[in-house]
Amino acid sequence: MKIQGVLNHDEIVRRLGKGELLRGARRLSGGEYDVEPDSYDLTAGTAVWKEPKSGSRMGTVETRIYVVDRPLAEQATVTVQPGQMIFVVTHEDVLLPVGICGTVYSKNNLAGEGILALNAGHVDPGFEGPIVIRLINLRATPWTLTLGTSIFTIVFQNLCVSEDDVLRAHPPISADETLIRVRKSAESALSNALFD
Repeated sequence: MKIQGVLNHDEIVRRLGKGELLRGARRLSGGEYDVEPDSYDLTAGTAVWKEPKSGSRMGTVETRIYVVDRPLAEQATVTVQPGQMIFVVTHEDVLLPVGICGTVYSKNNLAGEGILALNAGHVDPGFEGPIVIRLINLRATPWTLTLGTSIFTIVFQNLCVSEDDVLRAHPPISADETLIRVRKSAESALSNALFD
């Protein structure tokens, strides 16, 4: 009988070792996976935003990408102005088997810094691809995001399944297709959600 509930550290590590749950999972200096007691912290892989043009609602869509082998101190940064929104695509791809779903949350430090995360929320079983979350700076001052920083948390849960259930999955979405969709959304977004 399969145990129901949230996957713990050891189960997440076991499944990562089998090529499940995440592609591109972070490892510690000793080689073990960097996993929390019952979750994994996803990192900012790509930032997409509309850079405003002076006196116009039009702007240019900009993109910055995390470089895997570069130290965090040398990673690209994005300065988000008060009221400005950015799209953040995770570095890791989520790879959920059909018997597992996930829930993505913003890390508490974002709210404490005055950053509103429009959470991705539920991730369907069988989903394969990166996660996209929108961030809005609600501060009176600019806020800087460093790519490669852990800013989202995903919790994995086993599904309650009966013997006759047919498990379904969405088709996978590639990182390239995700970026195309995000850039299209950024193009139609306001440069500044609060002041445009």
